[in-house]
Amino acid sequence: MDVRTTPAHSPPSSLAAPYKIPPGDPSEHYDSSFSYHNMEAFTRTIKSLEPGVYHISEVPLTAFDTLVSREEERTPKFRIAYYSSSTSCMIITVPGPPHEYLHRRIVREVFRQVGEDEGLSDIGASMYRRTDTGGVTTAGEGDSALIPTSWALEGGYPTLIIEVGWTQSWASIRAKARFWFHISQGEVKIVLLVKATRSTGTVELEKWKLHTAAPADRISARTRSRQQVLFPRKPACLQQAKIKRHPMVSENDPLALNADSYDVVSDDIILEFHDMFLRPPRTGQADVVLGREFYKKLASGVWNFARLST
Repeated sequence: MDVRTTPAHSPPSSLAAPYKIPPGDPSEHYDSSFSYHNMEAFTRTIKSLEPGVYHISEVPLTAFDTLVSREEERTPKFRIAYYSSSTSCMIITVPGPPHEYLHRRIVREVFRQVGEDEGLSDIGASMYRRTDTGGVTTAGEGDSALIPTSWALEGGYPTLIIEVGWTQSWASIRAKARFWFHISQGEVKIVLLVKATRSTGTVELEKWKLHTAAPADRISARTRSRQQVLFPRKPACLQQAKIKRHPMVSENDPLALNADSYDVVSDDIILEFHDMFLRPPRTGQADVVLGREFYKKLASGVWNFARLST
Protein backbone atom coordinates (compact mmCIF):
# COMPACT_ATOMS: atom_id res chain seq x y z
CA MET A 1 0.00 0.00 0.00
CA ASP A 2 1.20 3.48 -0.86
CA VAL A 3 1.36 5.63 2.27
CA ARG A 4 2.24 9.31 1.93
CA THR A 5 3.35 11.37 4.89
CA THR A 6 3.34 15.14 4.75
CA PRO A 7 5.75 17.27 6.76
CA ALA A 8 4.63 18.88 10.00
CA HIS A 9 4.40 22.50 8.90
CA SER A 10 1.67 25.09 9.26
CA PRO A 11 -1.18 24.99 6.73
CA PRO A 12 -2.19 28.07 4.70
CA SER A 13 -4.21 30.59 6.67
CA SER A 14 -7.40 29.65 4.83
CA LEU A 15 -7.06 26.08 6.12
CA ALA A 16 -5.64 26.76 9.55
CA ALA A 17 -8.67 25.58 11.52
CA PRO A 18 -8.29 21.90 12.43
CA TYR A 19 -10.44 19.57 10.37
CA LYS A 20 -12.96 17.35 12.14
CA ILE A 21 -15.74 15.06 11.04
CA PRO A 22 -18.86 17.14 11.74
CA PRO A 23 -20.30 16.41 15.21
CA GLY A 24 -23.68 14.82 15.61
CA ASP A 25 -25.37 11.47 15.85
CA PRO A 26 -23.12 8.94 14.03
CA SER A 27 -26.20 7.04 12.90
CA GLU A 28 -27.17 10.09 10.86
CA HIS A 29 -24.06 9.84 8.72
CA TYR A 30 -22.93 6.23 9.02
CA ASP A 31 -24.56 2.81 8.89
CA SER A 32 -23.34 1.72 12.30
CA SER A 33 -20.82 2.53 15.01
CA PHE A 34 -18.82 0.44 17.44
CA SER A 35 -15.76 0.70 19.67
CA TYR A 36 -12.34 -0.81 19.14
CA HIS A 37 -11.17 -3.20 21.87
CA ASN A 38 -8.37 -5.27 20.32
CA MET A 39 -7.28 -6.43 16.88
CA GLU A 40 -8.80 -9.90 17.23
CA ALA A 41 -12.24 -8.56 18.15
CA PHE A 42 -12.01 -5.88 15.45
CA THR A 43 -11.22 -8.52 12.81
CA ARG A 44 -14.22 -10.63 13.86
CA THR A 45 -16.53 -7.62 13.66
CA ILE A 46 -15.24 -6.53 10.26
CA LYS A 47 -15.92 -9.96 8.77
CA SER A 48 -19.60 -9.61 9.67
CA LEU A 49 -20.12 -6.20 8.06
CA GLU A 50 -22.24 -5.57 4.99
CA PRO A 51 -21.18 -2.91 2.45
CA GLY A 52 -21.52 0.51 4.07
CA VAL A 53 -19.76 3.14 6.14
CA TYR A 54 -18.89 2.59 9.80
CA HIS A 55 -17.77 4.83 12.66
CA ILE A 56 -15.27 3.22 15.04
CA SER A 57 -14.28 4.90 18.30
CA GLU A 58 -11.36 4.39 20.69
CA VAL A 59 -8.89 3.34 17.99
CA PRO A 60 -5.31 3.91 19.24
CA LEU A 61 -2.65 5.09 16.84
CA THR A 62 -0.81 1.76 17.17
CA ALA A 63 -3.90 -0.11 15.95
CA PHE A 64 -4.31 2.30 13.04
CA ASP A 65 -0.67 1.79 12.04
CA THR A 66 -1.15 -1.98 12.16
CA LEU A 67 -4.21 -1.79 9.90
CA VAL A 68 -2.31 0.38 7.41
CA SER A 69 0.63 -2.02 7.30
CA ARG A 70 -1.70 -5.02 6.81
CA GLU A 71 -3.76 -3.51 4.00
CA GLU A 72 -3.47 -6.62 1.84
CA GLU A 73 -4.85 -8.76 4.68
CA ARG A 74 -8.06 -6.79 5.17
CA THR A 75 -11.04 -9.14 4.86
CA PRO A 76 -13.46 -8.01 3.68
CA LYS A 77 -11.67 -5.26 1.83
CA PHE A 78 -12.30 -1.89 3.42
CA ARG A 79 -10.90 1.61 3.17
CA ILE A 80 -9.90 3.80 6.05
CA ALA A 81 -11.78 6.89 4.95
CA TYR A 82 -10.67 8.97 7.93
CA TYR A 83 -8.59 8.65 11.09
CA SER A 84 -7.61 11.13 13.79
CA SER A 85 -5.33 10.27 16.68
CA SER A 86 -6.64 13.28 18.62
CA THR A 87 -10.15 11.78 18.81
CA SER A 88 -9.18 8.10 18.26
CA CYS A 89 -11.98 8.08 15.67
CA MET A 90 -11.82 6.00 12.49
CA ILE A 91 -14.31 5.90 9.63
CA ILE A 92 -14.15 2.88 7.33
CA THR A 93 -15.90 2.14 4.06
CA VAL A 94 -16.77 -1.42 3.07
CA PRO A 95 -17.50 -0.87 -0.63
CA GLY A 96 -20.00 -2.90 -2.63
CA PRO A 97 -20.14 -3.28 -6.43
CA PRO A 98 -22.24 -0.12 -7.09
CA HIS A 99 -19.86 1.98 -4.97
CA GLU A 100 -16.81 0.65 -6.83
CA TYR A 101 -18.45 1.03 -10.22
CA LEU A 102 -19.16 4.72 -9.79
CA HIS A 103 -15.63 5.96 -9.13
CA ARG A 104 -13.92 3.47 -11.47
CA ARG A 105 -16.26 4.43 -14.32
CA ILE A 106 -15.38 8.09 -13.88
CA VAL A 107 -11.65 7.29 -13.88
CA ARG A 108 -12.13 5.37 -17.13
CA GLU A 109 -13.85 8.39 -18.66
CA VAL A 110 -11.05 10.73 -17.60
CA PHE A 111 -8.43 8.54 -19.26
CA ARG A 112 -10.61 8.06 -22.34
CA GLN A 113 -10.52 11.81 -22.85
CA VAL A 114 -6.93 12.62 -21.86
CA GLY A 115 -5.25 9.41 -23.04
CA GLU A 116 -3.52 6.64 -21.12
CA ASP A 117 0.07 7.80 -21.58
CA GLU A 118 -0.12 11.53 -20.98
CA GLY A 119 1.61 11.71 -17.61
CA LEU A 120 -1.38 11.15 -15.33
CA SER A 121 -1.34 8.17 -12.95
CA ASP A 122 -4.22 6.34 -11.28
CA ILE A 123 -3.08 5.57 -7.72
CA GLY A 124 -6.39 4.19 -6.48
CA ALA A 125 -7.08 4.41 -2.75
CA SER A 126 -3.63 5.39 -1.49
CA MET A 127 -3.31 6.35 2.17
CA TYR A 128 -2.30 9.93 2.98
CA ARG A 129 -1.41 11.04 6.48
CA ARG A 130 -0.20 14.16 8.17
CA THR A 131 1.31 14.61 11.61
CA ASP A 132 1.30 18.15 12.97
CA THR A 133 3.76 19.74 15.36
CA GLY A 134 1.72 18.52 18.32
CA GLY A 135 2.06 14.91 17.21
CA VAL A 136 -1.56 14.54 16.09
CA THR A 137 -1.93 12.22 13.12
CA THR A 138 -4.75 12.73 10.61
CA ALA A 139 -5.11 10.33 7.69
CA GLY A 140 -7.45 8.98 5.05
CA GLU A 141 -7.90 7.04 1.83
CA GLY A 142 -10.03 8.23 -1.07
CA ASP A 143 -12.00 5.99 -3.42
CA SER A 144 -9.95 6.96 -6.48
CA ALA A 145 -7.10 9.40 -6.92
CA LEU A 146 -5.24 10.73 -9.96
CA ILE A 147 -1.87 12.49 -9.86
CA PRO A 148 0.69 13.72 -12.40
CA THR A 149 3.31 10.99 -12.65
CA SER A 150 6.20 13.36 -11.98
CA TRP A 151 4.43 14.82 -8.94
CA ALA A 152 3.81 11.32 -7.55
CA LEU A 153 7.54 10.59 -7.71
CA GLU A 154 8.14 13.70 -5.58
CA GLY A 155 5.68 12.52 -2.92
CA GLY A 156 2.94 15.01 -3.75
CA TYR A 157 -0.77 14.69 -3.16
CA PRO A 158 -3.25 13.69 -5.87
CA THR A 159 -4.66 16.56 -7.89
CA LEU A 160 -8.04 14.87 -8.41
CA ILE A 161 -9.82 12.73 -5.82
CA ILE A 162 -13.16 10.98 -6.32
CA GLU A 163 -15.33 10.13 -3.33
CA VAL A 164 -18.54 8.09 -3.60
CA GLY A 165 -21.55 8.01 -1.31
CA TRP A 166 -23.75 4.92 -1.63
CA THR A 167 -25.28 4.62 1.84
CA GLN A 168 -23.94 7.71 3.62
CA SER A 169 -25.38 11.22 3.63
CA TRP A 170 -24.25 14.27 1.72
CA ALA A 171 -22.97 15.71 5.02
CA SER A 172 -20.58 12.79 5.35
CA ILE A 173 -19.07 12.91 1.87
CA ARG A 174 -18.91 16.71 1.80
CA ALA A 175 -16.88 16.45 5.01
CA LYS A 176 -14.40 14.31 3.05
CA ALA A 177 -14.03 17.05 0.42
CA ARG A 178 -13.07 19.54 3.14
CA PHE A 179 -10.77 16.94 4.69
CA TRP A 180 -8.76 16.54 1.47
CA PHE A 181 -8.20 20.26 1.01
CA HIS A 182 -7.13 20.55 4.63
CA ILE A 183 -4.79 17.59 4.88
CA SER A 184 -3.13 18.37 1.51
CA GLN A 185 -2.82 22.08 2.35
CA GLY A 186 -4.33 22.88 -1.03
CA GLU A 187 -2.31 20.42 -3.14
CA VAL A 188 -5.51 18.56 -3.98
CA LYS A 189 -7.10 20.70 -6.69
CA ILE A 190 -10.42 18.98 -7.37
CA VAL A 191 -12.58 16.67 -5.27
CA LEU A 192 -15.41 15.10 -7.26
CA LEU A 193 -18.23 13.80 -5.08
CA VAL A 194 -20.73 11.24 -6.37
CA LYS A 195 -23.84 10.13 -4.50
CA ALA A 196 -26.40 7.56 -5.61
CA THR A 197 -29.79 7.43 -3.90
CA ARG A 198 -31.49 4.11 -4.50
CA SER A 199 -34.94 5.12 -3.24
CA THR A 200 -35.27 7.86 -5.87
CA GLY A 201 -33.13 6.39 -8.65
CA THR A 202 -30.86 9.43 -8.75
CA VAL A 203 -27.13 9.96 -9.17
CA GLU A 204 -25.71 13.35 -8.21
CA LEU A 205 -22.24 14.82 -8.69
CA GLU A 206 -20.55 17.83 -7.11
CA LYS A 207 -17.22 19.35 -8.09
CA TRP A 208 -15.39 20.96 -5.16
CA LYS A 209 -12.38 23.26 -5.35
CA LEU A 210 -10.72 25.89 -3.20
CA HIS A 211 -12.49 29.04 -4.17
CA THR A 212 -12.09 32.76 -3.48
CA ALA A 213 -15.49 33.90 -2.28
CA ALA A 214 -15.26 37.54 -3.39
CA PRO A 215 -16.90 38.44 -6.72
CA ALA A 216 -14.31 39.29 -9.38
CA ASP A 217 -15.83 42.71 -10.08
CA ARG A 218 -15.08 43.77 -6.50
CA ILE A 219 -11.36 43.21 -6.93
CA SER A 220 -9.47 45.90 -8.83
CA ALA A 221 -6.36 45.11 -10.85
CA ARG A 222 -4.28 46.83 -8.19
CA THR A 223 -5.58 44.66 -5.39
CA ARG A 224 -5.94 41.42 -7.35
CA SER A 225 -2.53 40.21 -6.16
CA ARG A 226 -3.74 40.68 -2.58
CA GLN A 227 -7.06 38.84 -2.95
CA GLN A 228 -5.80 35.74 -1.15
CA VAL A 229 -5.15 37.90 1.90
CA LEU A 230 -8.42 39.83 1.64
CA PHE A 231 -10.59 36.90 0.58
CA PRO A 232 -9.01 33.57 1.63
CA ARG A 233 -9.83 30.52 -0.45
CA LYS A 234 -12.33 28.10 1.03
CA PRO A 235 -13.62 24.69 -0.10
CA ALA A 236 -16.73 25.21 -2.20
CA CYS A 237 -18.99 23.28 -4.54
CA LEU A 238 -18.64 24.98 -7.92
CA GLN A 239 -20.57 22.65 -10.23
CA GLN A 240 -23.36 20.11 -9.80
CA ALA A 241 -25.09 17.46 -11.89
CA LYS A 242 -28.19 15.37 -11.25
CA ILE A 243 -29.36 12.31 -13.18
CA LYS A 244 -32.75 10.86 -12.37
CA ARG A 245 -34.54 7.75 -13.64
CA HIS A 246 -37.87 8.38 -15.37
CA PRO A 247 -40.76 8.16 -12.85
CA MET A 248 -42.46 5.34 -14.77
CA VAL A 249 -39.31 3.17 -14.78
CA SER A 250 -38.59 1.11 -11.66
CA GLU A 251 -35.18 -0.25 -10.67
CA ASN A 252 -36.20 -3.78 -11.70
CA ASP A 253 -37.67 -2.70 -15.03
CA PRO A 254 -35.44 -3.82 -17.95
CA LEU A 255 -35.70 -0.23 -19.22
CA ALA A 256 -33.65 0.86 -16.19
CA LEU A 257 -30.60 -0.50 -18.02
CA ASN A 258 -31.26 1.84 -20.94
CA ALA A 259 -29.40 5.15 -20.75
CA ASP A 260 -32.38 6.89 -22.38
CA SER A 261 -34.45 6.10 -19.28
CA TYR A 262 -32.63 8.87 -17.40
CA ASP A 263 -33.05 12.63 -17.38
CA VAL A 264 -30.15 14.99 -16.77
CA VAL A 265 -30.89 18.16 -14.83
CA SER A 266 -27.61 20.05 -15.01
CA ASP A 267 -24.85 21.42 -17.15
CA ASP A 268 -21.55 19.74 -17.94
CA ILE A 269 -18.95 19.36 -15.19
CA ILE A 270 -15.48 20.50 -16.25
CA LEU A 271 -12.34 18.91 -14.80
CA GLU A 272 -9.71 21.46 -15.69
CA PHE A 273 -6.62 20.07 -17.41
CA HIS A 274 -4.23 22.44 -15.66
CA ASP A 275 -5.60 21.42 -12.25
CA MET A 276 -5.11 17.71 -12.92
CA PHE A 277 -1.74 17.90 -14.69
CA LEU A 278 -0.30 21.02 -12.98
CA ARG A 279 0.61 22.43 -16.39
CA PRO A 280 -1.20 24.05 -19.31
CA PRO A 281 -2.62 21.77 -22.02
CA ARG A 282 -0.51 21.24 -25.11
CA THR A 283 -1.79 21.03 -28.68
CA GLY A 284 -4.58 18.49 -28.85
CA GLN A 285 -5.10 18.41 -25.08
CA ALA A 286 -8.12 19.87 -23.30
CA ASP A 287 -10.22 19.85 -20.15
CA VAL A 288 -12.21 16.73 -19.32
CA VAL A 289 -15.93 17.31 -19.88
CA LEU A 290 -18.47 15.13 -18.08
CA GLY A 291 -21.66 15.67 -20.04
CA ARG A 292 -25.19 14.42 -20.61
CA GLU A 293 -24.41 11.22 -22.49
CA PHE A 294 -21.81 10.16 -19.94
CA TYR A 295 -24.14 10.96 -17.03
CA LYS A 296 -26.90 8.75 -18.47
CA LYS A 297 -24.51 5.84 -19.01
CA LEU A 298 -23.14 6.28 -15.48
CA ALA A 299 -26.64 6.13 -14.00
CA SER A 300 -27.84 3.13 -16.01
CA GLY A 301 -24.63 1.28 -15.15
CA VAL A 302 -24.79 1.80 -11.40
CA TRP A 303 -28.39 0.63 -11.15
CA ASN A 304 -27.44 -2.50 -13.09
CA PHE A 305 -24.74 -3.21 -10.48
CA ALA A 306 -27.24 -2.47 -7.72
CA ARG A 307 -29.63 -5.10 -9.08
CA LEU A 308 -26.89 -7.69 -9.45
CA SER A 309 -25.62 -7.14 -5.90
CA THR A 310 -29.02 -7.38 -4.20
